[in-house]
Amino acid sequence: MQHAFLVQRYCPQLRIAGRPSVLRNERGIPVFCKQGLWDGACGLYCAAMALALLGYIPNVKALPFSRTGVAQRLWAAGRENYFDGLTCRALTATLAALDTDLRIRHCAGGHRRILSFMQERLSRSEPVIVSWRTRNNSAHHWVLAIGLQGWQAGRTFSADTVLVIDPDANEPQFSGCNGWLRFNEHPAPRHAAFVAYESNDDYRRAVTLTGAIALQAG
Repeated sequence: MQHAFLVQRYCPQLRIAGRPSVLRNERGIPVFCKQGLWDGACGLYCAAMALALLGYIPNVKALPFSRTGVAQRLWAAGRENYFDGLTCRALTATLAALDTDLRIRHCAGGHRRILSFMQERLSRSEPVIVSWRTRNNSAHHWVLAIGLQGWQAGRTFSADTVLVIDPDANEPQFSGCNGWLRFNEHPAPRHAAFVAYESNDDYRRAVTLTGAIALQAG
């Protein structure tokens, strides 16, 4: 009889030492940054966290005070959309204009197509900025996907959950993530395009995916 074990597979750049961080000059630099109460800048928060994870931003929490480099350019590009948010196309264009060697791939369209794209890119160790909306359109939000969770039986890994860092949730503690997109669970009333999303602040909703942007360091 072959036993199965629950496994979490994170992007290899991520360190988990009390909270998600990335190693820079032998120091653990936090990756998480908390979204404010009023702004609609969740896409920019996720972009900043992804760029920190890939080594393009040295200190994500100091982004507003940066005067040079990618951090300053991201802050300048995002200020005009800070309260309104960004579409998938607009966020992709913002990232492309940062003058880096970053390889950017994006996917829009239906939920299943985006989910497949996200799983493929995560399996290649690429962080993915992904947007979802609730059933009644009361929330449209970006999170950063940084891994997959599932069952390992022998050499076979069967994922059932996308592990995310959500800028609107509480900071992860002794974990690499603070949100879980359980794509095999369909809350009532059941619909194939709506799956269960949960974060560590007890936020639970049925959501559908609306866009994804995968990033790879050049």
